[in-house]
Amino acid sequence: MDIEFNTEFLDKTIQNQPYSENPSQGLLSAWCDTNDSISPHFVDREEWEKMGDEILKRDDEEGKKILYIPKDLTLIEAIDIVVAIDKDTHQKRSELTTKGVEKIEELAQTFRKAGEYIKENIDKIDRGKNLAEEISKKFSDYGYSLESRVKEVNKDIEVIPPVELTEEDRNNLDRWLVGGKIYTNRMARITGKTEPAPKEIEIHKEEIDRERERFFKGYFKALATEGYEGDGEKPWQRSLGPISNIQEKTGTGITNAIKEPEHQILESIFDRGLEGLLMGLNVPQEKTRLYDYLDIPGLKKDLEEVRRNNPNNLDKIAEVEREIAEDIHFVVVRNYRYEENQFKPSEILKGDFLNCLGSTLLGTILLDEVGIKYLYVFPPGHSTTYLVTSNGKLYVQDFTPSDETFTYRPETFEITNDMFEDNVDILSLARRTNSFYVKLKSGGESMYITQNKKGIVATVMRNLGDLYQDIGQQNHAIEAYEKAIQLDPNNAKTYNNLGILYYTLGQQNYAIEAYKKAIQLDPNNAKTYNNLGILYYTLGQQNYAIEAYKKAVEVNPNDADIYYNLGISYQNLEQYNDAIEAYKKAFELNFNDPDIYNNLGVLYQKLEQYNDAIEAYKKAFELNFNDPDIYNNLGVLYHKLGQQNYAIQALTKALSIQISEIEKRQLPIDRYRKIRRTCKNLLLIEPKNKDAQKYLEIAEKEINSPTPT
Repeated sequence: MDIEFNTEFLDKTIQNQPYSENPSQGLLSAWCDTNDSISPHFVDREEWEKMGDEILKRDDEEGKKILYIPKDLTLIEAIDIVVAIDKDTHQKRSELTTKGVEKIEELAQTFRKAGEYIKENIDKIDRGKNLAEEISKKFSDYGYSLESRVKEVNKDIEVIPPVELTEEDRNNLDRWLVGGKIYTNRMARITGKTEPAPKEIEIHKEEIDRERERFFKGYFKALATEGYEGDGEKPWQRSLGPISNIQEKTGTGITNAIKEPEHQILESIFDRGLEGLLMGLNVPQEKTRLYDYLDIPGLKKDLEEVRRNNPNNLDKIAEVEREIAEDIHFVVVRNYRYEENQFKPSEILKGDFLNCLGSTLLGTILLDEVGIKYLYVFPPGHSTTYLVTSNGKLYVQDFTPSDETFTYRPETFEITNDMFEDNVDILSLARRTNSFYVKLKSGGESMYITQNKKGIVATVMRNLGDLYQDIGQQNHAIEAYEKAIQLDPNNAKTYNNLGILYYTLGQQNYAIEAYKKAIQLDPNNAKTYNNLGILYYTLGQQNYAIEAYKKAVEVNPNDADIYYNLGISYQNLEQYNDAIEAYKKAFELNFNDPDIYNNLGVLYQKLEQYNDAIEAYKKAFELNFNDPDIYNNLGVLYHKLGQQNYAIQALTKALSIQISEIEKRQLPIDRYRKIRRTCKNLLLIEPKNKDAQKYLEIAEKEINSPTPT
């Protein structure tokens, strides 16, 4: 499929009204509940404009702060919401009240400078010059609009004045336009260093300028050229040519940057929740604020003094950083208890329960307050941190309290490059890019690491989506997942969870695309390959399913569920010996499920290995003696072997279980089909069996009913 890049999305995104629809309003309300007691009220524009600066007021009846937002709020006006939230949140720490708006002001400058930078290089562009001029103007206009909201500028001018660019600006814009990883690779190739000093950049200026010229020519030529997207060679691959890849990344990157004021609302509410934790959470049993119990100001002062007195002794500074971090670590894991799904700051404040994500939030705000650096680390199904010390070392620091599935480790331990595949240098990667995946040599799936605050905000948002999915509110879940992707488009798990949701909704094409995107970001996650295999199995595409399952076991050969799924697909293709081998592998990994033994019995029966089939069915009975399918299959086998009494006993038992199911509740169609099968099998041996005759008639009636049950 040929695809073209056009700039229509720029105006559409800039003119976006993020809270004009009910799902987005509902998500913001849930986000406020998750992080704080603010209650957003969506009002008409006329009412909102009358409020002036009083858009955040206390509700005397409930004691909550009400945040008034116009339903047609624009991205430019989102700045007013950010200002109101931050001002109220940090009343006692005035130095933080402008934190959010400063980010937007920086964004405004970035857009204005990017527009000027593109304009400065227009003459170097051959193909795509008109596109470059259009993007340059839209960047400048949007940046000026943002700037006019945060500070006094002349709003009545017809031509936006240019901004002056320094060489530092150009280097920063190179990074912004091409991405951190490509930028550091380029600098390493030219200067020999990923982060060269200004003097080194000046020495290599001519070569850097030539590289810039090549970039602008190639970049806008790619944007002005038709690209191609189609199916990849493997069922999990996207066939995205280099031109389409540039166009897709450009569109996503620009869209997310334009939406930053909306994202800053979410981040300001998130910061409000963390500020509440920092200043309001008590130590259980002690009736003392955790902040005071740890003497955070004292710890911060001690660390600053060590840094001031030992500026060249990085090992000494690192030693104190570790000691302080371990003190915080010990207090958190000793005084709080683990509880699943307890990640919401507003809920953590009410008690002493945390899950891994909640404890990561708590631990890192304390580290932030003291001034200690860290990375967010997300192994499969978990959340933790790597402490980054001043002497360039990494230490695992998991703030998760102990429970039956997790044992507290009292001290941090050092992380070294040789622990990871390819001896990857984590800190070097972190300097080059905000987020990345690594895999331990000890095995398992890859871990997602990010130093970007939006990464943790997005993780909380994704967890909110998971909760929505669990309670069946699918539309809200989709909204949460999509917002999480906007905040952090590099986290594969969000795409995986979105794929699961689309699968449950029967939107298979969307699910496939979500899984493919997850795999593109993280090709070392067996669960996503397995989920894609299940989807292809459901679509009847067994060969694709088998390829996906085989890739999954290649990534993680210790997951019994995947071998079980692989066995089912082989069985459907009548590749019985392959199916048996897959099931046996699941056994070796302690997969004890009656279905697998039942399936094995069916396979052995088809291969006329009757004794093995009987043994498999008996094993199934040991795990579940109330499964009518097992009795039915065993009855058919005994009938085939001429052991009619045993056959009648087994089929009668199957039917009695199914009769009790009918009497207890209404059954789905597939259960009635199985009842029909049992009745027919029994009537082959006992044609006058009254129960079989009666319930065959009931089953036929339900199956042929025009209204599905």
